[in-house]
Amino acid sequence: MTGGGDRMLAEAARLLRAAGHQEQADLVERRLVGRDVLPGMWTYQVVEAYDDTYYRVLEQAEEQVRREVAAGRRHLWEAGMQQAARNRRQH
Repeated sequence: MTGGGDRMLAEAARLLRAAGHQEQADLVERRLVGRDVLPGMWTYQVVEAYDDTYYRVLEQAEEQVRREVAAGRRHLWEAGMQQAARNRRQH
């Protein structure tokens, strides 16, 4: 969403300029458009770092625990709800 927001800010600056608000357009462009969301990083880099250093590790741990505890089956709660709904319909 932040990457899309950057494009919207650029458009806002363009519209401000077109409406005669040069100073405000310059402010938006100078302080916000193209700004790093974290030092040295655009949003895609933040997402990549999150994926590489946290989410991938979480997925691997979750998969290992699921294999060891639930024979690799996923969505056990939802599958139980589905079966209960089917049983109710059959009666």
